Amino acid sequence: MRQQILLQRDAGTAVLLISTELEEIFHLSDRILVMYEGKIAGELPPDRELINEIGLMMAGNKVDL
Repeated sequence: MRQQILLQRDAGTAVLLISTELEEIFHLSDRILVMYEGKIAGELPPDRELINEIGLMMAGNKVDL
């Protein structure tokens, strides 16, 4: 399944991935949109150094990057 997602991503196909596993999201994503209470809380690159910011957004906190 992951290989198929990567092939589609690399071919330029839009893929919507919903997961609670951050490592999976970092591995498969070109960009990460965090949602909180049905609204987009932020957009970030899949950079593990931003894991704290992603966690804050997931909890509904505003983050300035």
